[in-house]
Amino acid sequence: MTLPCPKCKNKIIIKPKKRAVPKKPKSAKKVLAQTGFAESDHEDAPLADVGFDTKDGHEKPFDFYEEEGICALVCEHDPENKRKLKHALQLLEYRVVFVETARDALKGMRYKTYDMVVLNEVFDCRNPELNGVLTYIQRLPMAVRRNMFIILLTDRFRTKDSMNAYHKSVNLVVNIDSINQFEKTVSQGLSEVEAFYSVFKSMLKKLK
Repeated sequence: MTLPCPKCKNKIIIKPKKRAVPKKPKSAKKVLAQTGFAESDHEDAPLADVGFDTKDGHEKPFDFYEEEGICALVCEHDPENKRKLKHALQLLEYRVVFVETARDALKGMRYKTYDMVVLNEVFDCRNPELNGVLTYIQRLPMAVRRNMFIILLTDRFRTKDSMNAYHKSVNLVVNIDSINQFEKTVSQGLSEVEAFYSVFKSMLKKLK
């Protein structure tokens, strides 16, 4: 396109602006790969149908939920650890739901907000830095995340390691070697979180 200059009458060439091409949304495979769910990790059960924001209700993970009481989701494979965790959580009056795969854990959290999640950092993955369940929890809206107590089971960090708990966006770190003291450790952690948020939550109620 050309226009004459008002003063010198020379032609001025005006190039039209290029329209920005919208970026294509990331495929399910790319999202899963970024969160530790590469197909090579789950050849028998690909997770491409588990999205973070999808509202598809065709495949609910559990047929029935009891609404009364508090509920804990446990993501752990070791049978002995599962036995100890179940015993400790029942003493704390939690209903315990075990899942066998990360896929089931993600589906469960899409349909229910658990009061507590106990997650082994290598649950259904080889690299603890690419744990898809933890990534999902870290991306939850704060209004939802604030009402969940997240416990990370690990053999790398010491129990009640506040710095790594903050880094991992969890409420409490528990070393596998101290799982026999799980009930006492969690009870103390719950009390600390309740005291920390008590003023904040009371102010939220007044503002509603």
